Amino acid sequence: MHIESLHLKNFRKFKTLDLVFNKGLNVLIGENDSGKTAIIDAIKLVLGTHSNDWIRLEKEDFYSSDGTNYEYEMKIICTFNDLSEDEAAMFLEWLSIDNGNYYLKLSLKAKRKDKGNSLSEVFYDVRAGEDEENGVMSGLARNKLRATYLKPLRDAQYELAPRKGSRLSQILNNYDIFQKEKPTDEHRLEKIMREANEDIEKYFSAEEGKIISKKINDDFLGEDGFSLLHNPLSSKFGITKQELGRILERLELQGFSTDSGGNLGLGSNNLLFIAAEMLLLKGDNYVGLKLSLIEEIEAHLHPQAQINLVDFLSKKSDILGLQTILSTHSNVLASKVDLNNLIICKNGKAFSLRKEETKLNQGDYGFLKRFLDDTKANLFFANGVIIVEGDAENLLLPTFAKFIGYPLHKYGISIVNVGSTALLRFAKIFLRKETDKGELDIPVAVITDLDVKPKEFYEDDDNNITSPTYYQVSEGDIACIKAKFSQIQDIDFTEITSEKYGSKTEIEKAFKNIIPQKLGLKTKVGKVLCELVQSTNIDLNNDLPTIKNNVLSKKMFYEQKVKYFVGKDWTLEYLLGLSCIKNLFYEAILTAQLILKSDDFDESSLEIIEEIKEIKKIVEKDIREWEKTMNREEIAYKLYWEIMQGKDKNKTSKAVVAQCLSSLFKEQPETLKNEILQDEYLKYLVEAIKYAANVPS
Repeated sequence: MHIESLHLKNFRKFKTLDLVFNKGLNVLIGENDSGKTAIIDAIKLVLGTHSNDWIRLEKEDFYSSDGTNYEYEMKIICTFNDLSEDEAAMFLEWLSIDNGNYYLKLSLKAKRKDKGNSLSEVFYDVRAGEDEENGVMSGLARNKLRATYLKPLRDAQYELAPRKGSRLSQILNNYDIFQKEKPTDEHRLEKIMREANEDIEKYFSAEEGKIISKKINDDFLGEDGFSLLHNPLSSKFGITKQELGRILERLELQGFSTDSGGNLGLGSNNLLFIAAEMLLLKGDNYVGLKLSLIEEIEAHLHPQAQINLVDFLSKKSDILGLQTILSTHSNVLASKVDLNNLIICKNGKAFSLRKEETKLNQGDYGFLKRFLDDTKANLFFANGVIIVEGDAENLLLPTFAKFIGYPLHKYGISIVNVGSTALLRFAKIFLRKETDKGELDIPVAVITDLDVKPKEFYEDDDNNITSPTYYQVSEGDIACIKAKFSQIQDIDFTEITSEKYGSKTEIEKAFKNIIPQKLGLKTKVGKVLCELVQSTNIDLNNDLPTIKNNVLSKKMFYEQKVKYFVGKDWTLEYLLGLSCIKNLFYEAILTAQLILKSDDFDESSLEIIEEIKEIKKIVEKDIREWEKTMNREEIAYKLYWEIMQGKDKNKTSKAVVAQCLSSLFKEQPETLKNEILQDEYLKYLVEAIKYAANVPS
């Protein structure tokens, strides 16, 4: 059996919550105070724990929208499914049935009563079954629903040490091998201890140790000692309390590793403790819930150990019949766990990333499994996310944002550099399939280039572009494919016949968006259409602006909290050349070229300082001369394509240029900030940053 769902009403941060769990591994992720612990505590309140962790309901556990006025009623419902025959028999009188399947429901209802002095009395009980008023569950049955709980600040060494009521003795006591059919029976461990005790007594009474016993009894406790004459004292050495329970309390679980030299550190002891707790869930004859609740599983574990542990829990869940619900702040773990196992907690809501609940398709899950690394996994813990497609944006934006007054770290914004064309795959992590259940309240700004070359590129003979072309789908093309594929007769293709496309790939993509998935013809029909479409020469003055507008409209995307911000021309670097910071951009290019040709660049050396001074003079002189004879677009083309990219033959690293430009921002006056905020070419960057920061434009 496993806990299938959790319903919360008016519990801590959650006004209402309906959360479905996986049978095996479930990983709660999110920033601090996002509700991860509340979910685990809610389950603990209903089920209890094997270690009898004490948790009591207080006024502050009731939902409050303002932190002052608290609700008076609360409800927590845990629903269990997939009961085995033995489990069903154990909980028979509280079971319900749905479509022939048994399930078990436990409900905690709580009420609070004000005492008139800011304090409250809280009353609650737990009932089983659909009839919540009468379903009182026996203590024996409740014990079979207890969860194994590992708290966040756990002292593994203390928990495994011998002491009265030790955690290890509680765990071992759950195994049948440590039970006796009759109280008078002697357990094997009791026999071992009895025989050991006899040997110890003999050692101190008849062997070398008797000198110690004699000293105590004769010298200190005898007639000449400090015992009273009417109540003489005597002693003997031995092992006290030889009952089985006391023996278990004296046991210690010791760990060893080849590298430890006999002394395990916090991390290894933590793993040892987790292994001991797992014993509770793997008892040979154990019938009941096998659920482990683990907070901050990464505690004291280095990244490789974290990954190894979670990988074990994921792979062994089915074999052991084990369900795990754990919380983490580790982006390492978040990147390695299957997306289907992740649950994002945010602002009093929780969102499972199971394929049934997101807009990710099967291909997206496969892609993200390969490419969602620990750096990109920062997005799960952010207040806002900016997704970029290159190193230049990734390196420049933090400094740019800080300069215009929106430091990303202060707003809890993560930049995720996904590279190439995977932007939407990562963005779709935040898109919910059913928005009536709530939207993920994390603004996601996706920054991308327009990627349409300007007129200057086509007019430059060095680029060997003989005749720039575009593609447009004709009514005749549509008639041909409709004749070939009868299933698409009733589909309206006006949307794609009215546009001009820069490539056949764009046509195929647009066509796939129109054809319903259920027809199974998306790829086949798209390829046939692309074979039919003929290219047309571009009129640079009339057709190019139309193509740019078409591409821009296609790239613009705004759904739920995911919004695209598209540069209005070619690339980021081209737009920098068009903008009010073109001088800085040019200086960054020349500085980057100086760095790249130097084997040992030291900006503090006198030689480099002089060269940088010379670069500043060159920039000022060149820009002044160019502005006399060239328009804005021609200067931008020269800066980006000719000087920086060497017309695609001798490229200067975009990343190094971005680093240099970031450094130059630190030297600029406050007046430049206002120019940037008003610049039409940098507007998309400014708006993307403000959107991710939840700042109105």
